[in-house]
Formats: sequence, structure tokens, C-alpha cells
Amino acid sequence: TPLRLTSVTLRNFLEMAPSPSNRIVLSDTPDPLGIPRARVIHQCGHLDRKSAAGLHRQLHSELIANHWGKLSSNLSEDSSPWPLNLDASHHIGGTRIGLSTASSVVNPDCRLHDSPNLFIAGSSVFPTAGNANPTFTIVALAIRLARHIARSQPSPHPS
Repeated sequence: TPLRLTSVTLRNFLEMAPSPSNRIVLSDTPDPLGIPRARVIHQCGHLDRKSAAGLHRQLHSELIANHWGKLSSNLSEDSSPWPLNLDASHHIGGTRIGLSTASSVVNPDCRLHDSPNLFIAGSSVFPTAGNANPTFTIVALAIRLARHIARSQPSPHPS
């Protein structure tokens, strides 16, 4: 007899809308050296909830229309507490890239706006996460930064 699938678990990977209320701050709790620990403040906003609930509604409709089954989900944008509360551990946006110190930490070359020799190449400079792991984009950014730094260094061999 063929194996019959009766249920699957759905795991949501969704891009969150950037929000100034989601941030990394210094906590009042020090580490063993007395330095304040970082604290991540993270909440799904209204648009995030609306998008996830809409995805569940649309997926349910598609499953029914194609006779593949149904989605059993009680997720709605008003769900309380919000059941999608795990993250993928990619803290993105803490040192955003941009043109202005008012809206970003690093310039388009990943250099801190006010530090001529300090660069950041990592997912923290991205304004938003997308829905997939950022590894390849981080590697591409690091290669781009390495090329920029190499071009901006004086030649080791004077002409």
C-alpha cells in the first residue's frame, strides 16, 4: 500500500516590514566584564500580521481549489497572542546602509559615516531581510567591500 500523507506542518518564513520600534539596545544587565549586554526588541507589526494571515487565507484557497487538502490555521491579524513569535536569528537592519546619518549607520561603501577607517560587512547593514537566509548576499557584500578597500589603498609599489 502506498504511504498516505495525512498532515504536514507549515513553517512561515516571511519578510518583516522595517520598523523603527524593532531595534537593538543596550540592556541594564552587564556581561561578566561589566559591559552592558545587547537586547533585541522585536515585534511583528500590523502589516506583518496582515500579510501572514493573508498568506494563510490564500494558501487555504489554493489547496482547496487544487484538491490537495486544506490548511488548518486559526491565524488572523488580530490573533492574540501572536503565534508566529520565532525568528530565524538573522538580526538585520541594526547598522543600516544609507546616505544620511539621520537614517543609517554606514554609507554605501559600508563605512561608518563618521569613521574613515571602520567598515561593517554583514546583514546588519541590510534595510530588510527578505524571506531567505542572507548568507550569499553577505558574502557578495564582503567581496564588494574588499574590492573597495583594495582600490582605496595606496599602491605598495611606487611608480
